[in-house]
Amino acid sequence: MTESLLGRTRLSLWELLIGSIGGASAWLLHLGASYLLLTIGCNENWPGVRLMLIALTIGLVAVGLWTGLFAYRRIESTETDADWAITLSSGLSRENFMMVVGTVSSAVFTIIILAQGVPPLFLPLCSEV
Repeated sequence: MTESLLGRTRLSLWELLIGSIGGASAWLLHLGASYLLLTIGCNENWPGVRLMLIALTIGLVAVGLWTGLFAYRRIESTETDADWAITLSSGLSRENFMMVVGTVSSAVFTIIILAQGVPPLFLPLCSEV
């Protein structure tokens, strides 16, 4: 965080990126790595592919939750506490808007990661055509 001219703290570029697109990046990594693991696991008849998919899902759910919490903690509260409607309508800064969007999108992408990670627990991973 850096100081602005008005005395408020400004978020760095890295904080803005982590807070706003961290959840989406975790989902993108989960999607790509899942397909890669399934391709390698099915082609090589690797028995540990299911365990690796579970570990990948748990790890990236944790990343999604962390980025959501990261963004939520950087939302500047207003005088009347952390009511989101007041925070957004007060026009505090673009950083607040980006962190609110990051918090919500991290929650959505974390749910999507969970939804993609549950079927490999119950369905066969490799099928012959």
